[in-house]
Order: sequence, then C-alpha cells, then structure tokens
Amino acid sequence: MTTSSRCTGRSTHSAHGFHSAPFYPVLLAALAAACATAASARKAELRRALDETRVARAPAEIWPEVQRFLDQRGYPLVGEDRLAIGKPAQTSLGRLVSLGFPTRGRGDGGRVLETDPLGDTRTRVRVEASPAEGGGTRLRVRLLKHDEMSVVQTTAEFRDEDLELALLERLDPAAAARVTGR
Repeated sequence: MTTSSRCTGRSTHSAHGFHSAPFYPVLLAALAAACATAASARKAELRRALDETRVARAPAEIWPEVQRFLDQRGYPLVGEDRLAIGKPAQTSLGRLVSLGFPTRGRGDGGRVLETDPLGDTRTRVRVEASPAEGGGTRLRVRLLKHDEMSVVQTTAEFRDEDLELALLERLDPAAAARVTGR
C-alpha cells in the first residue's frame, strides 16, 4: 500500500497488486457454511443418540411430568390435561377454538398430546410416549408451526431435538447424560 492509501484506507490492493476486497465476503461465506455444516452434524448426532435412548419408566409413569414440563415451558395444555396439573378448566370457547388436543391413550399403552400455540408464535408441541421394546419409553417431541401467511394455511411439523433433550433431562437424567456424553 502506498503512504497515501494508508492514510485514507481507500486502496484495496495488496503488495502483489491483487484486489483483496472480494476475499472477505468469500471468507465469511466459507465460515458460515462451515458453521452450518457443524450445526447440522451436531443435530444429526443428537437425533441419532435420542433415537437410541429410552426413558427407564413406562409412559403412564412419566406422563404427569411431561404435562408439567410443557406447562412450565409456557405451552398451553388443553382440556383434561389442564386439570391434571391443577390449572382451571378450559372455557367452552377455549375448547371450541383449541388447535391442540388433550392426552390420548393408545392401544399399546402409549400416550400423545398436542398443546395449544405458545403466545403469538403459532407454535404447538406434540409429545408422544410409546412403550419401548424391553421396557421403558421412547419419546418424540415435535413442533407444529402454523403458517397463516400462505394462500393455503399450512402447518409445518418437525422434530425438536433440543426440547426433547430437555424433557429427557427432566424424566431420566442418567439417560440424558448418556446422550450428551456428560
């Protein structure tokens, strides 16, 4: 760089005469891609570990804790699930416009529920607890995001590994420690 360009900071030429300004966006893009790849790999590893993990207790035993966990996270429970954790019953209007559903038993002894949306986020949670082969429970936590902006109202559904891990930490700390390696 020349003396005048050092003072003004306007020159972007290196000692070899190459223009270096375009290098920074490329470097930032490469770093962002590396971070995204690392985050994706972490999520895939967490999903695999959660798939292999079982809560030591049966679905019926853990279900009250599942309900309290969701309530403490701010997800509004529906119908009888509200009463189960000591909340007032849902109003008639609340039951009429509710998007979620209260706990449903399954023929295999499993359970499932869907909360109402969390505040203005339009995000609901579905938790499923199924008996695992050999005992215990297999958990799945899914987020359901309602999109009102599209021409056709849609709901996107995806697994929330981080929320599933937080629930696992609550229900079975030893199993969660195996997942996280702590």
